[in-house]
Amino acid sequence: MKPRNKFETYILGLCNTVIQEKPLMQKHKDWAVKTLMNEKYYTTHYSKKYCLSCGELFKADAVKEKCECPSCKGNLKFTQRFYSKEYFGIYDVVDGVQVHRIFEVSEHLSKGKPVYYHFSEVMQFWVNDKGKMAFVSKKIQQSYYYDNFILSSDLEIADKSVMRATNLCINHNYRDKKVMQKQKRNGFVPDKIKFHPAILMVALLTDKLTEFLVKLGQHKIVVDQLRSGGYLTEKIINYKNQIRIATKHGFIIKECGDYFDYLDLLVFFNKDINNPHYLCPKNFTEAHDSLVRAKARIDAAKDRDALQSEFRALDKKYKRRMKKFLNLKSEAEDLVIMVPQSVEEFYDAGVELKHCIYTNNYFDKKNSLLLFTYKDGQIFETTEVDIKTKEIVQSRGYKNKDTKYTRFVKQTIKQNILPLIK
Repeated sequence: MKPRNKFETYILGLCNTVIQEKPLMQKHKDWAVKTLMNEKYYTTHYSKKYCLSCGELFKADAVKEKCECPSCKGNLKFTQRFYSKEYFGIYDVVDGVQVHRIFEVSEHLSKGKPVYYHFSEVMQFWVNDKGKMAFVSKKIQQSYYYDNFILSSDLEIADKSVMRATNLCINHNYRDKKVMQKQKRNGFVPDKIKFHPAILMVALLTDKLTEFLVKLGQHKIVVDQLRSGGYLTEKIINYKNQIRIATKHGFIIKECGDYFDYLDLLVFFNKDINNPHYLCPKNFTEAHDSLVRAKARIDAAKDRDALQSEFRALDKKYKRRMKKFLNLKSEAEDLVIMVPQSVEEFYDAGVELKHCIYTNNYFDKKNSLLLFTYKDGQIFETTEVDIKTKEIVQSRGYKNKDTKYTRFVKQTIKQNILPLIK
């Protein structure tokens, strides 16, 4: 794709410069092979064995999981796979612009030949000190695999939709990492937070809330916030001081949605939400579930007629907001996944599964769509989807635990329901 503005033209020029002036060096290749391709293999041909590392042919006993090559003395594992690939990154600063260069290394194994490694630079993420990003990539073939790069193509400006499709969050980066000063100041440390580095770098330069959370060390909230596309922003802002107090007392928030629900319940029960005793429970799950049960008892104690009146009042707003989603439904094997048709269903699901979806008004959450999964007519899992980002926020069974179907439910929703959300 041709550059669409001056910034992309400028970045494409830097891309060509860095390829010419800073090519991949032997030390990078050696490190990548040692780090990513550290296994040695052999394969068989009748009664003989081939070392796929040095190419040596030798006789040996029957196929074993491991054996030693008499030539290169390598500890070999048996394989019938002759090709594999991995990715690694190099952080650099060029003309004051941060770049994260992504390389593909492929391992080619052949009988009677030494192992061969091929290296190719497939992507570059560029971020300037104002948080403006440009994405450079080789062409990608349309296929089942998201990273099927056409290695013979040139690096060119790519649309951000391609970046999302590739979504290569590199977990292996060369040890010498150059990071621009402003990124360091805002708390960016390569590999510390397992999230797409480019998106994280942009957020740190443009969003004070992300910077605040990173510097506190609440990395799980950072990841959930970025993954949700801002879904948690309002909650984080509302409870910013509580997060700060919890961090000060050594409490790391691991389940963001549950923790913010817990804070909402503390407010409901008029607890001191600035008290570390409440903010940092020794057993968070127990503390959360205790408040959920207490709130459920209060709700259950209400007169049923009064509840019905409450349901009717809430239903009008819920059905008006969810009008175009109420017919969403998917049946897979013996499971039925569908949108709840009334607020009363939220109440019943909360009681049945010990969830806080009713007590915490999930039926009225902005950009939130709930899906209920039934088996033999019995609800056993609830799934929350962000309408705006089309991402699954959470999926929980009884007492907020995963079920044996959780992965399957998520996969079914991604394939059959998310594409219908518009």
